[in-house]
Amino acid sequence: ADELLNSVDVIGTKQFYYDYYSEKVFSDDKVTDYNGHGSSCVDTITDIFPNVSFYIIKMLGIGGITNAEVFEHALEFASTLDVDIISLCSSFICECDNNRINELLDKIHSNGKIIITSVQNGLETSFPADNKNVIGVIGGLMEDRFFCFNEKKSIQMQCSCNEVTAKGCHGINSPFQGNSRAAAIATGIIAESLYESADRKLDINEILKYPKRVIPANTKSTY
Repeated sequence: ADELLNSVDVIGTKQFYYDYYSEKVFSDDKVTDYNGHGSSCVDTITDIFPNVSFYIIKMLGIGGITNAEVFEHALEFASTLDVDIISLCSSFICECDNNRINELLDKIHSNGKIIITSVQNGLETSFPADNKNVIGVIGGLMEDRFFCFNEKKSIQMQCSCNEVTAKGCHGINSPFQGNSRAAAIATGIIAESLYESADRKLDINEILKYPKRVIPANTKSTY
């Protein structure tokens, strides 16, 4: 929401949308959050680590959905930005891989950017979270500042998906849970880990192998 965007450091905005009349993808700089999902993600990220600058890219419609062509345009644009992390706190519901999206993810990764993507709710894995160049995130029952990480798995990271209230539209707190919330938490944790790392060029897999936060033995986790 506009109120939340005014309270965080936003370095740019862009939205992509599909016009069904002309059957084309268009873009502009408007990023009004109609359903609160993006605002809840930003609120969650900054709650974990507030020292973040955001370039907001809106690609979900009012109903919280998009299509592959819009996703491709958004990723192509994101690949041109001078950022450290690209966070996709949403899932791409598709029965098969999309070659163009895989190409874009490879391009982004080769440019040294970290890509974080949530798994589709209700599944153990999904595309593109299982892409080799993406840090896939799934939710688990744990405290917000704890996480599991295993670079050898196709879905490498697990963070809390517990329901909480987060800032949504018009400054109103709304329920937020699931793998989208887990991916937002992962984004905050990774941003903080990069910030605190003495060597910013160190592989993120190496950074997360030895986290400061450890999971107590009595913490419930399905990972």
